[in-house]
Amino acid sequence: WSQSNPHSSGNYLKSTQDYETDFLGFKPTGSYSMNTIGIQDFTCWNQLNAGDTWKGRLLADRYNAIGASSDGIAVDICGNFATELEVLADNIIELTTSFQLSGPTPVVSSLIVTINDIEIAQDENNGWSYEEATNMIHFHGTAVPNVGDQVYVTYDPSSLGN
Repeated sequence: WSQSNPHSSGNYLKSTQDYETDFLGFKPTGSYSMNTIGIQDFTCWNQLNAGDTWKGRLLADRYNAIGASSDGIAVDICGNFATELEVLADNIIELTTSFQLSGPTPVVSSLIVTINDIEIAQDENNGWSYEEATNMIHFHGTAVPNVGDQVYVTYDPSSLGN
């Protein structure tokens, strides 16, 4: 979507891809997601505009597009705000407890994960899990590393066979 600027020629809204490119130019290294709290549908839009003479509120489509490109979450400002914020918090926590493996795809049975030289069990409740589709290690429960902890993942690459 673009809108003409009455004070200049042409369109003045940047594409969502341009915003993402700009963001990637100054973001710190590591995982990130852009989340949206906004008007997600016309039901919400109508609710917010009921009896109001100012109709300048817009659907969050452009924000959602930027968020979707980074696996962000889009929540409705008209929804149950406590529930919506919990969804956002869970997404943020997941980013801080998941780590992309930078090497080749591992032989899953060979994965050894240590935090501060202590081996961590493969456990969905209080340990770690591996997600093949994204080549990521996810930490759970009491095994979530603290800031400053040294996390090491060793494994045999799948190219060596099982």
